[in-house]
Parts: sequence; structure tokens; C-alpha cells
Amino acid sequence: MAKKKQTEKSRASRRPPQQRKAKAEPVSDSPPPSPPIAPAPAVSFAAAFPTPETDDGATVRLKLRDAIAARSGESDTLVFRVGDERFAIDLAAVEEAIELPSVHHLPEMPEHLLGVFELRGRLVPIYSPQRVLGVALVQEAAAVLVLRSQEKRLGLAVDDVDDVLIIEGAAVRRAPIPDNEDNVLLGVIRRGADLLALVDAESLALACLADQLTEAV
Repeated sequence: MAKKKQTEKSRASRRPPQQRKAKAEPVSDSPPPSPPIAPAPAVSFAAAFPTPETDDGATVRLKLRDAIAARSGESDTLVFRVGDERFAIDLAAVEEAIELPSVHHLPEMPEHLLGVFELRGRLVPIYSPQRVLGVALVQEAAAVLVLRSQEKRLGLAVDDVDDVLIIEGAAVRRAPIPDNEDNVLLGVIRRGADLLALVDAESLALACLADQLTEAV
């Protein structure tokens, strides 16, 4: 038996060398893996070709007055209500929209000046919308729009603040108001069943401050 095992072992050692190599190193038909490729560096087109600020890269955002004058582009506005009328004003022109704070009356103040209120340690005058917008408050104002005209900050009393609305300049119609000499109203636009009057923030602030500016001169 020992001799028979030895004979089988010697036969295995005499196998052709190519068979032993094929068994030790099998050949694969798939090509060797290619080395990893480094990603290409990102290219900033904005740095090379700056474009106007837009919400979707297509429509240019403009001030409300500029969008209406050009009859193109869009403008972000804040919708507010006075009485039964709704108005829209440049969103960027409104520093804050706050609930009506405690108002302090001043002696011999103009009729359209409702008083002053304190905002972060500074007194801000608050004006009635009736003279500048032609609409009276329902009762006492519920909210205040804080605006700025040059170095002066002022508040406009309103009945309610609605929401933010995008106005298309091409969709605005001329305001049907003959005595719009102060250029406060820029036009009107439909919003469902409502008709919105579009307000120029700078002209509105100047109309509110007209008495103070006259006294300063």
C-alpha cells in the first residue's frame, strides 16, 4: 500500500508545468480595472458673467416703479389693507410690519399725524393713511408699516397686513385717479376678485412728511 501511494505522488509531481500554472493563476476575460479619474474642477459662471438677481434665473427683480415704467420684470411687494381697500408696496421699502404699539399724542400735531411710538429706544412718528391714500381706517389701526425716507423713519397705520405678492410690471393698469399729483399711486392690478392699488414707497413717505419738510424749509 505504501508503495502504491508513493507511485501516485510521483505521478502528480510529473504533471505538465502549464497545467500547474493554469490551476494556480486562472485567466480572466475581463479587462483590468482602470485607474480612478479625478473630477474636473467646478467652474463658476456667476463670477465671470454676473447677472441681475432673480428667483429662477429668468425674470429680473425690479423696484415696483421701475417694473411698471418698463412694463417688464417683476417686483416683490407687501399687501396691506386699509378699510375695504387693499394696497401693495415695495417689500424692500418696508423695514418692519408690527402690531400697533402704544401711541403718544403730541401737542399741536397735524391732523394726519396720529402721534409717536417708541421703537428700540427711538421715537417714530405714525401717520394716518387717509390723506396720502384717500382711505380711512376702519377703527383704530391694528398694524404699522415702518418705512424710511432718506434719514427719517416713519410709520403708516393700516388695518391689516396681508402677505407678499409678486407683481408683473406688464400686468399693471393705470390708476383711475385724476388727482394723483403726489405720484403715490402707480397703478392697479387684479388679484382674483380684488383690485390692488400699487403704492410708491418713496412718494408715500414724502407725502406723509410734507408738513415737516415745509417747516424745515
